[in-house]
Amino acid sequence: MVRAGPQHVDVAMLSAQLSSMQGVMNDISISQKRTTPILINQVMRNANFWTPSKVTADRDKQSRAMLKKHLGYEKKSNVKCMVAEITGNGDQVTAAHIVPRGVSLTDAMDTLGMNGAQINSARNMLFLSANIETAFDSLLLCFVKSNPLQDKYFLKVCDEATMSKPIWPDHATTIGSLQGRQLVLDGHEPYKRCLSYQAYETWLNHHASFDIIQDHCMYGTPDSCRFMTNMQLLQDDVNRIVATEMEMEEDDEGGEDEDEEDI
Repeated sequence: MVRAGPQHVDVAMLSAQLSSMQGVMNDISISQKRTTPILINQVMRNANFWTPSKVTADRDKQSRAMLKKHLGYEKKSNVKCMVAEITGNGDQVTAAHIVPRGVSLTDAMDTLGMNGAQINSARNMLFLSANIETAFDSLLLCFVKSNPLQDKYFLKVCDEATMSKPIWPDHATTIGSLQGRQLVLDGHEPYKRCLSYQAYETWLNHHASFDIIQDHCMYGTPDSCRFMTNMQLLQDDVNRIVATEMEMEEDDEGGEDEDEEDI
């Protein structure tokens, strides 16, 4: 994946804005606190690395050779898509970067704790069918984790038009037929936080119309993602404060009922 003309997103500034919000939590109304997650999601949307208009398919032979070597596939001219488990050539099954190579290094470090070497490493790649890669880049599908205790990831297609598309041009297998299919890693260990972040951005775009659950997208390593850590801390604060104030409201209502009975 290569971004065409990447536009820098000041994630550090956005992260600081989220952090500063924690200091005013006690000064806003409960109704405002309930809308804070919407603001958090909007800030996350602004830090999207996978804007469709800025991403083009990466058919880099060097990346393909690196991932083949990493997986011990050097002697194989063709490789399997890690979702469809169907073998194809370099145009059909590509070495797809999870986080686009053209992303700003500042954004990558602030958001995911990744440096240039990590972005260009085999752990930031998957072998995907050509049209699956394109849909992944466009946030039309992602890989979710339904069981937090198991490192298993499953395809979630979140776009009706994508369902009917073949995994690569003229192939009989459609992307939709692979819905719920496990990502077959064969010993490969991709960066979980990158898959998780892409899944979260996909959730932001499709959760209103598709059955995609936010918690199933949040499986990355938060300690290495400063921005995501701040987001989670703020969300925890919002949940805690709202729950406390709701309990106080219920207690006040209960007290009023008791006073009426005494009269």
